[in-house]
Amino acid sequence: LATRATDPGPGQAVGYEWRVTRNGVPFATGVESTFTFTPTDEGAYAVALTVSTTTGLRAASAPVTVQVV
Repeated sequence: LATRATDPGPGQAVGYEWRVTRNGVPFATGVESTFTFTPTDEGAYAVALTVSTTTGLRAASAPVTVQVV
């Protein structure tokens, strides 16, 4: 998975927070613009991303669910 956020202004930084849950239980996390995880078993994996700036701006995606069978 990958995302790209543009710099919101001079001297400001962008941060990433990837979260994966499996059947509602935390499974994996990441803090880079690219993120990889490997499902370990069948189930529903939900992936969400929050992007924030050093000035406190935040944008969060709705979770995307992948069903592994």
